Amino acid sequence: MKFLLILFFALTVLSVSAQDSEFEERKYTKEKKYVKVVTVEFNTAFGILDVESVTMAGLQTSYGIELGDHFTASVGTGLHLYESERFLPLFGEFRYLPGNGPTRILLGSSIGAYYGGEENSWDRYINPFMGFSHQTSDQIHFTISLGLTYKEYQVTNEPVRLPGGGFSNIAGTREVIGRFFSVRFGCRF
Repeated sequence: MKFLLILFFALTVLSVSAQDSEFEERKYTKEKKYVKVVTVEFNTAFGILDVESVTMAGLQTSYGIELGDHFTASVGTGLHLYESERFLPLFGEFRYLPGNGPTRILLGSSIGAYYGGEENSWDRYINPFMGFSHQTSDQIHFTISLGLTYKEYQVTNEPVRLPGGGFSNIAGTREVIGRFFSVRFGCRF
């Protein structure tokens, strides 16, 4: 009887050990090389240099793939509302999440183009950011990040300001460069 109990105990320990090692093996060797992800984020920004609009509020979403456990590549769009203009950003976004665990550092950048403004034209858009990502379940990650938003666009047919005040009858073209401190928070599925 002791032999049967020892044999039963040994088989139980071996089977539990085998399950743990099988789980560990599956944990680091995903069946797929990539996973589709969708990100929805709210963002706000505060102008810091050379801007007419000092605040921005917006919503943006992106769709892409997670490569391994650390990299995400996606394309996205959104709507950014400034005090005096509305812009539609179209961008490519890259994110890097080093480390392991449910809460990780987030480094990334959105690079693309803005459409809109008074002239409805295409202009540059760059938004590097860093923050944190917290995984609450198998598919849901909450994110918060801080960054800088750079936008550049041209205003055409603007009356030229004269020294000492007033405006000229001659209209000119002016390039506007906006630099904003931005805060983004959202969810990745």
